[in-house]
Amino acid sequence: MEHLLGILANPLRFHILCALTYGAFTVGELVELCGANLSNVSQQLKLMWLGGMVSKEKRGKTVHYALADQRIEKLISVLETLFRQ
Repeated sequence: MEHLLGILANPLRFHILCALTYGAFTVGELVELCGANLSNVSQQLKLMWLGGMVSKEKRGKTVHYALADQRIEKLISVLETLFRQ
């Protein structure tokens, strides 16, 4: 649980996870959506992949990242609702 909360505590990682609630994206697409640099987004995706929060699928020459579990999507939805108020 601590590991999960640690991952969610980083604003960029949270932003990436929010984006992934809409579907799978490449690193380049996430860079555009999040307004962060490629290196930083890649690093954060690797941490979340190692933590089991995101999955990755190679499609041709590109890798698409998605949420690894529907429970993560539900958690992100609850957190977005709480912090939007």
